[in-house]
Amino acid sequence: MIAAQWPEPVKADEGSAVIELRFLIQLITEIRYIRAEMNVPLSAKPVLHLRGITDLHQRAIDNQKAALLRLARLDGIAPVDSFAKGSARGSIDGMEIGLPLADILDLTAEAARLNKEIGGVTAEIEKISRKLDNPGFIAKAPEDVVAENRRRLDEENTRLNGLTAALKRLG
Repeated sequence: MIAAQWPEPVKADEGSAVIELRFLIQLITEIRYIRAEMNVPLSAKPVLHLRGITDLHQRAIDNQKAALLRLARLDGIAPVDSFAKGSARGSIDGMEIGLPLADILDLTAEAARLNKEIGGVTAEIEKISRKLDNPGFIAKAPEDVVAENRRRLDEENTRLNGLTAALKRLG
């Protein structure tokens, strides 16, 4: 340690450094979102595939590669021309990202799980909607009960959107 060289400072002006950092935060957030949405085990470390990368993106990734790999739990980063089948995809700042999950997840089982969850959420949405569409319920129920049902309906719709997006990511 004593004989080790000091780290070299990253060469970037303040304006682009802020932009690079914001991009990295968005990238890590999107990767974590995909991993959570697709139930990727924490022990799995896929390689991040990138398409449509700009010089700014490349510089940001190069400058903070160690942090990106650790915070996003990745094994590596590779530019690609097209994504492999079974890649979960996303987009940040005009750059497309893909996490190849075919070797990590059973994609058929994951699609079945998502479809089952979508069915359950859809049934719950229909149940709450019927209740809220009933004028008798609205007239007789206390205001806080009606508000609670509207909140639950919003939550279920948000959950349905997330599950549908996860199913689309499977391809």
